[in-house]
Amino acid sequence: MTRYLYLSYHNYDTEFALQLAADLKNNGVSLWMDRLDIPDGADWGAAVHTATQDMDGIIVILSPDYVNTLYCQAELDAARRAKRQIFWVVVRKSERDYFPGEAYSIVDFSAWRTQADYTVALGNLLKAFPDDYKGEAPPWETCYLISMIAELETRRSFMTVIETPVSAAPTDTLVRPPSLSAVFRWPMSFSLMVDAENGTVWDASEYVQRSRIKLDSIYDAVEKHPRFILLGDAGGGKTTALRLLALEAARKRLHDPENTPLPFLLYLPVWDTEPSFMDFAHQWWPGTGLAEWVEQGNITLFLDGLNEMGASGKRKVAKLREWLGAQPAIHSIITCRTGDYAGDLDMGLPMVIAEPMTPDQVRTFAQHYLGEQTEAFLKQLGAWEHNERALTSLAETPYLLSALVAVFHEQGMLPGNVGMLFRRLAQIVWEQPILKHMSGWIPFEEMESAFSALAYAMVRQDRPMDVPNQWALRQLSGRHWWQKVDHTLMSVLWVAHRAHLVEIRGRQMRFYHRLIQEYFAAVKLQESGVKSVLARPDFYLGRIAGKWDQVIIALCGLVEDAEAVIEEVIPLDPWLALDCIHSGIRVSSKCYERLLNELYNRMLAMDWPVRRAAVRVLGEIGDPAAIPALVMHGLVDSDWPVRRTAATALGNISVSDVVSGLIEALQDENYNVRQAATDALGAVGVLAVPALAEKLADTDYPWRSNLRICDYAAEALKKIDTPEAHRALTAWQETVSG
Repeated sequence: MTRYLYLSYHNYDTEFALQLAADLKNNGVSLWMDRLDIPDGADWGAAVHTATQDMDGIIVILSPDYVNTLYCQAELDAARRAKRQIFWVVVRKSERDYFPGEAYSIVDFSAWRTQADYTVALGNLLKAFPDDYKGEAPPWETCYLISMIAELETRRSFMTVIETPVSAAPTDTLVRPPSLSAVFRWPMSFSLMVDAENGTVWDASEYVQRSRIKLDSIYDAVEKHPRFILLGDAGGGKTTALRLLALEAARKRLHDPENTPLPFLLYLPVWDTEPSFMDFAHQWWPGTGLAEWVEQGNITLFLDGLNEMGASGKRKVAKLREWLGAQPAIHSIITCRTGDYAGDLDMGLPMVIAEPMTPDQVRTFAQHYLGEQTEAFLKQLGAWEHNERALTSLAETPYLLSALVAVFHEQGMLPGNVGMLFRRLAQIVWEQPILKHMSGWIPFEEMESAFSALAYAMVRQDRPMDVPNQWALRQLSGRHWWQKVDHTLMSVLWVAHRAHLVEIRGRQMRFYHRLIQEYFAAVKLQESGVKSVLARPDFYLGRIAGKWDQVIIALCGLVEDAEAVIEEVIPLDPWLALDCIHSGIRVSSKCYERLLNELYNRMLAMDWPVRRAAVRVLGEIGDPAAIPALVMHGLVDSDWPVRRTAATALGNISVSDVVSGLIEALQDENYNVRQAATDALGAVGVLAVPALAEKLADTDYPWRSNLRICDYAAEALKKIDTPEAHRALTAWQETVSG
């Protein structure tokens, strides 16, 4: 059996442990680490037990938490009982001697964030190992895959904010706990967007009616489509899904290189001034001969953040689209926020949607992390007892749900808006005791003020998600470009990195999640006011999301008078105003009525996408007060997409007053409108049966239709599927057959 060293560490120090493990393996050291060497699906406890029994030596990553945690002590005791050689590494120093009275030599990695210090410490550790544990360094591809797996394991969990540092790993167990993400991996479902009329995959190249086909798993899309766009709302899990797919591909390539393409994960927001996509890719390619790998089609591209490239994003998307068109053999998966995927960002690829979490998925998720507190959490969430839209919608995305769980776990109370949610979450993670002892920690109010200036500048200047550390430090300190940067703030950045508020990647940093950036930007926006950033929205088939949308929504949760903010938004952008309300803001009936009137006015706009967007949102509101406008304007609009959307909107309202208008729409000259009216009447249900039964006698053919009015009426009755509908259908069929 191969001799190996066992890596023992506290879960707080997972990031360092993974980096150290990867570097040791890449230097030829025979090493075992749980997160790198336990296959997915294996019995975690059994694997750890076997590894501790068979180890020939142990590397102990010392920290104050390590010496106070039972599972860490159990691993160390196993090595001592078996008289294994122990190599001591310190990552976080203690005010007291770790093992008083014992003589032991320690390699100091406490300054590991500084590359030069880390390199020196790594060299000292390698010198301490006997030759029995060292061999030849693996080839570049193996090194690349090991480093990639380690990095993705570091970022694997969408629950990182709970896993560390919000909730410490259990200290009362003798068995090393698995990573939470290894236990609970895919909380969301996925669907494929298709053409509703013929079931073909929808590639966004032309305007057609769309529907969704639920996939058994994300793997269905991977197997059937060599390229696709992975869409999702903010916090919806698309980046987590992409990283998990890349992680699995890296593991497969490591063990089966003959049958698995090499995964190549790129963060599109760091595409800087490189003139082409290949030039950008070359900057991150770990080996040589990228052009040959591309020509052979032996790589799979995982591209994250199509919508996060800032002001130059549209130009870069065009270059990427052109490059992919010339490389038909290259498989690729690209992520983008759903609301941003339109117009110039449209890649013309099949679309896979990360669906909102279902109530059952939310319950399972919460149960896994909260245990006995789950019912109290769900009661406050209101998703089942009161169906309060704001909190329910927050809980439908994994990242936001994880934030809700974290806040509830610490405070026992839930906020109702994204802005307040992330303020509380940021305060919880920032004020963890472990962070307060780090160099660079400052009080929360100072931290919030500094990072709000950074986030605001990033949004205002159309910066990509990743920005240079030097530029970020200037924004944090309020310095101009000609002034000297305060480098002491770099330690503040590292504390924020440890708190999972930002991520530092070499010489660049980014906010840990776009929603966190938007919360911080909202804090700064309070100073200048919402009018300073408001603009009329653009439309492409529907309303195109603006860069300040989520910031303004977050702002509504931070200010005392959110209705005043919404009143300022309504005249320019009633759609955004409605999103603010749906984020958990209560407004007066006067404000709500003003919003409806503004949407009615937009139904008379010159451009049909504007009219269609107004009609759609009125249907989403579901207020019967909108029926006259939808019937008198929407159903008779000169453009069929507006008429079809009006029919769907009336179906969403589903009261008896919508029936007559929908019956008339069955005679529309456009098939899509007729079908939408049929579906809407089916959604109305039993209230539509009498009028539909009457229409069973209408044998006229609408213009350009091969179906009669009675055929559409019969289809709607089948959808209703009640005794009354069955009787009407039976009587009609008997008349026809007679």
